[in-house]
Amino acid sequence: MNNSAITGLVERMEKTGLVEKRACDRDSRSFRVYVTGKGLDAAARSLSLLKKFNDALVQAFTEKELDTISRFLNFLADIESK
Repeated sequence: MNNSAITGLVERMEKTGLVEKRACDRDSRSFRVYVTGKGLDAAARSLSLLKKFNDALVQAFTEKELDTISRFLNFLADIESK
């Protein structure tokens, strides 16, 4: 993600109360982003839903298929990191 995309994302999250921005003490041009209680709650709910989704998805495959998928995803991650 580029800087403008991150700025837009942080602004949208701030408007919905998920994060708050505070001025940086060391650099007046910068700010720090802090997760709010509402943001922590949203993250916990999201992680719970993601776990349920992943558990259901994994059950649809055999161990051999999961191994193949895992190797493929690792291959893609290696390509992306180069």
